[in-house]
Amino acid sequence: MFSLTKKMAVTALAIFITAGFSHCSKKGEVIVEPSLANYTFTTYTVDTFRFKVFINGNLLTDSLLSPASSVSKDVFLTDINGQLKIIDAKTKQTYIDTTIQLKTGRSNITVLQLIAGQKPALPPTPNEPPPGTGKYKLRIQYLQATPTTPFFYDSIKCIIRKGGITIDSVVLARFALSPYYELANSLSNDFTLRVYDPVTGAPIDVSMNSIGGNYSGFNTARIYGTSATNYLIGRIY
Repeated sequence: MFSLTKKMAVTALAIFITAGFSHCSKKGEVIVEPSLANYTFTTYTVDTFRFKVFINGNLLTDSLLSPASSVSKDVFLTDINGQLKIIDAKTKQTYIDTTIQLKTGRSNITVLQLIAGQKPALPPTPNEPPPGTGKYKLRIQYLQATPTTPFFYDSIKCIIRKGGITIDSVVLARFALSPYYELANSLSNDFTLRVYDPVTGAPIDVSMNSIGGNYSGFNTARIYGTSATNYLIGRIY
């Protein structure tokens, strides 16, 4: 009798355990270990802002400043999809509220505003074929160095050189963008730029070089003048 009862108890325990695992499997109740990601948020704006940044409702920072700054924060991931929300810390206006794909490792997110009064936004995905393996694509834009810096020229003429050979000549009006140029990612001097007065043909700055190197995907560089004869380049995104 004892032997039979013991055998029945063991069988019942086995059935209980099996049923328990089956129940978890049906419900999909799997414990997921959170993964660590690092996100750098960068601003390039004409107007001055102070942003609050949220991912999945969690405040990452309330002091992402502009016109140009960056803040890096660690994020614990339990899903590949995240809700990114960026609001004005002062006015509470929401500028960005969108779903993004989250991933481990390091990632960059840029808040961009190219014209005063424009709503800050994420850079749009270019309507452009992706760059080839080991290459990137870059375009240039004529902007002000700061919102109070005047334009010294209504437009500028840019001579673009690749590997020491002129590949394009383009005149950029204020805020205008050039076409995309595909460049080698590993050559820091593969892409050079010369800027001229489009009316007189006189050189404004002939020392611009070393624009390429260590980029990935699509990028934009801004050209701005600090004086009538000195124009500089800075990376936007």
